[in-house]
Amino acid sequence: MTNQELAEYYSNLLIIQYRDKPKAVALVNAIMETVIPYETMIAVRDGYSPHTAVGNQLDLLGKYIGVSRVITGTTFDRIYFGYEEYGVTGSDFVGYTQYGDEPTEAQFRTYKEGTQSLYTLTDDEYRVILLLKIIQNSTDNTTGEIDDIVTQLFGSTVLFNDRQNMTISYIFDDTQERLVTIAQSQDLLPRPMAVGISVSFTVDPSAIFSYGSYGSTAPSFAVGYAVYGGTPIGGMAKYG
Repeated sequence: MTNQELAEYYSNLLIIQYRDKPKAVALVNAIMETVIPYETMIAVRDGYSPHTAVGNQLDLLGKYIGVSRVITGTTFDRIYFGYEEYGVTGSDFVGYTQYGDEPTEAQFRTYKEGTQSLYTLTDDEYRVILLLKIIQNSTDNTTGEIDDIVTQLFGSTVLFNDRQNMTISYIFDDTQERLVTIAQSQDLLPRPMAVGISVSFTVDPSAIFSYGSYGSTAPSFAVGYAVYGGTPIGGMAKYG
């Protein structure tokens, strides 16, 4: 509800003698828009929500939640914006995108970044890491709850499995490898206490090539050999 909607709500509460009086309605609207800064309150609330916060707002949330934007001990290649000499191809830099194309994740490389072995999370990466930390601080990590959590955060790009032997496994789409590796390095992937965890990556978690014992029921994601001439799907899951 906006300030204007609140003002209209209260002006409709005028007794019948004044409800159709323009000046009375205008007075109520003016008072309500002044004394109820509703839109401002909503903007402040959303500005510090981990789902909508950006930049310094996320950094402030990180101080309260207990996760830094700067990750140590994990090395990644990052895509940087840059120029190339005429006729040169295959460099590590990304230039301007074509009009209408999706923007890349390329960033400007800073001098500080070039002299240190730290990895600074982007806002999108940091947002997921903060949410995982919030979950770690507040969840009881039951199997059902973990399944719901990872589905909310990663959607169909993850397959969670309780192996029923004091271990759990995550199989992620390989597009999530960098972010998941960061989360794993910070011990933020949800798991019950004293339960082991394995993480692997594949092209499509919903179609993983696998074998089954004779007469057994294959899991829903398992895919065997394709028929001759058929279209191949899925792929082998890889560990680490």
